[in-house]
Parts: sequence; C-alpha cells; structure tokens
Amino acid sequence: MLLENTNLALASLQSNKLRTMLTMLGIIIGIAAVIAIVTIGNSMTRSMQEMMASFGVNNIDLYAFSEGEAEEEQTQPFSFKQEWLEDMLEEFPGEIKTVSVDSSIGSATLEHNGKTVNTDVIGVSAGYLVAKDVELIAGKSISSMAYSIGTWDCIVSDLFVELALGVTPEQAVGKSVELNLSGSGLQELHISGVYHFDFDSWVMNYGDRTAKREEVSTEVYIPYRTAQEFMDAPDELSYFTVVATEGTDTTDLAERLMKFFNDKIPDETHYTCESYSMQSMIDENNKSMGQMTLAISLIAGIA
Repeated sequence: MLLENTNLALASLQSNKLRTMLTMLGIIIGIAAVIAIVTIGNSMTRSMQEMMASFGVNNIDLYAFSEGEAEEEQTQPFSFKQEWLEDMLEEFPGEIKTVSVDSSIGSATLEHNGKTVNTDVIGVSAGYLVAKDVELIAGKSISSMAYSIGTWDCIVSDLFVELALGVTPEQAVGKSVELNLSGSGLQELHISGVYHFDFDSWVMNYGDRTAKREEVSTEVYIPYRTAQEFMDAPDELSYFTVVATEGTDTTDLAERLMKFFNDKIPDETHYTCESYSMQSMIDENNKSMGQMTLAISLIAGIA
C-alpha cells in the first residue's frame, strides 16, 4: 500500500513538473524567509540587549513623583533624606553595591594654553563612576576627602586630553585647566584621573555619523558637593541610582526599594517614589521582540 502510494505520488510529480517546481520553490522561499526573520530578530534583540546593558544592567533608578495639582500645592521641593539612604543600606545588606548621585552644572569650555574644548560638567558621587561604568585609564578617582569637602579635583576624558592638552593621559594627570561656565567666570580644575571615551559607541548611540571628534562634547566629573556649592543649590535629592550587587534580581529589588521609600515618605507631601531597573527594560524589550518575530514568522510561513 505504501509502495503504491509512493509510486503514485512520484508519477503525479513527474506529470506536473512545472507545478512541482513552483510548489517546491514556494516552500523553499517560505522556510528561508522564516529562518531569515528569526535570525534578524535574534540579532536585533542581542544588539538592543548589549546597548541597554551598557547603561548599567544592575542599575535601579529611584525618583520622586507627584501629580501636577498636588505638586502645585507644595511650598518646599521634595527631597529624599540622607538618613533614609542610610536606612536603605542597612535594610538591604549584600544587595546594594553603591549609590550614585549626580547634578549637572551645564555646558562649559575648558581652556589650556589658548586651546578651547567644549564639555559638560557634572557633579557626581563616588558611586557614579561605578553606575556609569566609567573606565579610568590614567591617574585615580577623586579622593574621599575631595568628595567630602568639595574640591575642584576632576576627571576628564582621553579625548579632551588629546584635543586640549596634546599629551598622553598619564602626562595629563596632575595638570590644571580652566573651566569657563557662561556668566560665572573662570575656575581652575586639577586633573585627578582620565577616563576612556569611546567615540565609536557615542556615534552609534546618538546616530550622528557625521560628527567629528573635535566637535564632541565630553563630560568632566567633579565632586557632587563642589557642583552644589558652585550653583548655590540647596541640598536636595529628588532622584538617585542604586547599583545592585552581581546576581541580585534587580527587578524584584526595584519593587522592594520603591515600597521601602513610599513607607518613609509622609502622606501629606503627596509624593510617591517610583523606580525602574534596566533589567526590567531589557526583559520587556526581549518579550516585545520575541512576539514581533513570532508574528512575522507566522505570516511569512502562511504566505
């Protein structure tokens, strides 16, 4: 019976060669299309994962949120209290690696020997370098004492060193440069360390393939306290970043941190703590990409 069916099928194929070839071609194209779509989808997923992970896969951002009407009722800006952060470290031992705080002064120019380079000046805590995965290639990080008292020690990029000083990163350590913030005059900074600036990654992330190295504005890091004092800003903290230890479920920790701070915030402030982790964003992206790839593959398979 099986042999007869096989012979009948072969005879049918031979008698309809054109239809047979077209059918086979359709099947081949359909399978190839599905394989191509799945491969492209997986590649895009991996690319997105790598890009998002570069922003800190263990980072959890926490910030204060208030509805518009409730915010208008506030006479004082909301701020997370320092003792709350200390309580947080005690409440979650072994799960938190460090805490990152930053405050941007704004765009500025750095001058040395008549050369001027554009830059963005950011006041940071010691944990910021960990949260942003800043890689020092020369010198050292800003000292604990400098962070505490607020000195003008700074960390600059190797691109800045190349353009402004024309020396190696090692030779730049210990040199002084002048910061000119619009309307605030000149301020001398002392270079403590130099970090690597990945120009190619910057171009990929910002999509500006026409950018020239000398036109890019890199970041200069100074102690957080220095930035606050320079701007005469009140000691307020409306957002910060927690860096979880390796192996910690950041999605779960983000939820517990949000609950922890919401229990601390008085109801009459009308503020709530919100949080999100990079890992949750990656998981959501993977889910969306998987669903999209599956849907397109099914359509291609049916076609």
